Amino acid sequence: MTCQFRKPLECIPLKDLDLVIQDALDLIEFANGAPETPWGKVRADMGHPAPFRLKYLGIGNENWDNLFLDRYEVIAKAVKARHPEITIISSAGAAPDGPMFELAWQRLPGMKAELVDEHYYKPPEWFLAQANRYDTYDRNGPKVYVGEYACHTRDRKNNLHAALCEAAAMTGFERNSDVVRMAAYAPLFNKIGNTQWNVDLIWFDNTRAFGTPSYYVQKLFMNHLPDTLLPVEVSANATPLPPTGTIGLHTWETAAEFKDIRVTRGGETLYAFDPQAGTKGWSKAKEGAWSVKDGTLRQADEAVHETVTSFIDGASWQNYTLELSARKLSGKEGFIIRVRDQRDKAVHLNLGGWGNKEHGIEQNGQNPVVRKPGSIETGRWYAIKIALEGDRVKAWLDGQPLFDQPLPNGQIAHAYLTAGLDQAAGEIVVKGVNPHSAPVTLALSLAGAKVAAQKARRLTLTGRPDDLNTMAEPLKVAPKEDVIDIPGAVSQVTLPAHSLTILRIKAE
Repeated sequence: MTCQFRKPLECIPLKDLDLVIQDALDLIEFANGAPETPWGKVRADMGHPAPFRLKYLGIGNENWDNLFLDRYEVIAKAVKARHPEITIISSAGAAPDGPMFELAWQRLPGMKAELVDEHYYKPPEWFLAQANRYDTYDRNGPKVYVGEYACHTRDRKNNLHAALCEAAAMTGFERNSDVVRMAAYAPLFNKIGNTQWNVDLIWFDNTRAFGTPSYYVQKLFMNHLPDTLLPVEVSANATPLPPTGTIGLHTWETAAEFKDIRVTRGGETLYAFDPQAGTKGWSKAKEGAWSVKDGTLRQADEAVHETVTSFIDGASWQNYTLELSARKLSGKEGFIIRVRDQRDKAVHLNLGGWGNKEHGIEQNGQNPVVRKPGSIETGRWYAIKIALEGDRVKAWLDGQPLFDQPLPNGQIAHAYLTAGLDQAAGEIVVKGVNPHSAPVTLALSLAGAKVAAQKARRLTLTGRPDDLNTMAEPLKVAPKEDVIDIPGAVSQVTLPAHSLTILRIKAE
């Protein structure tokens, strides 16, 4: 069949698949056949007389629906009859859920599928929710090959937060390795200046290369893979998260400009907008026309439906005050000021929203918590102040109190854990992922093992959630190794905020 993402779709009739089947058989013979076989001789004549020892053959890639499954069944049956030693990889479609995914999993077990290829490119919250994805898979059914996966942040960055969300899901891969037999991050390489896909493992130019935070997650999991899994029982594995986040500016079908942006806490200035620095430090919006002009941070496109820029370096701020001036240039509404901005979560002070008829506070950009009548005039500068005190959000407009609203954060720091035994080293390997903005302290009890007091190896990958590696700073996010005091079989371990931690503890 031709690629199902492109039209028109064309398929060879089921009765005419002999040539396709023969192609697959010839491929296997070319890879593994003796030099005396027809295709083995072709390989030997090309300079490689030894077999390649091919073990796996994929039939289909991101294909779906009965048109594919009917053809897959015919090809797989014929290939397996001739080569029972080859493991066949089947496609579960282009998405990790939905009707076509479910249809594949309904039909493939009846076809005696061996490895089913699941792909997912999803945002951080989705990855965190997948840590238990494979806990309930049928232990007697087909096994899983997670053949492509990568976490996509809102701005498609290879940052530390994305890598840690991948790591959280990978604890589920490892813990369920009786089901998840293989996994492969994708894509692997990205050449700077010729980029097709922003989320990649390794970036390079003509002479240099560096690994992204996701690369170091992959490397740490690979180099610290135990032989035998150990059961992990977790109780009270949660720490309330303080309400934190940076600031952001947001318009909806409106052009506006902002100036005198300042963030303070007590007598300390955390940030002050410098027009001379341009948009440095602010995220690049996917849409809109953000620039610095005449001393203001301006969004000049009133036609764009929704556009956001956030100050990148304030992710861990809490209990701060934001003051700024804003002016509407044209368009249908007013402007939105974001606080506690965590990319996919934020508190919105929406001024002149809902058709420029109301002011309000929204949690995560939806479900208004409070609203009152109000509008924003075009061409007039407004003084805005927002103070964050614990769960409480206070707002003033032109010096007049506007809102005083409790907004519970409702978030907890939850650690994602797996453990196993490295028999050759005589070490228990514990992996802990904390993708949140507060540390998590766990009581570690290594029941059933003899653990002497020791200084155990500890490897930590941590930083700010928006941290990226670059050619200028290739190791900005990279593992650091030190030791931790382990007094015996029972101890305490703290996982730093935004971290992957690996402990290697000598044990009998």
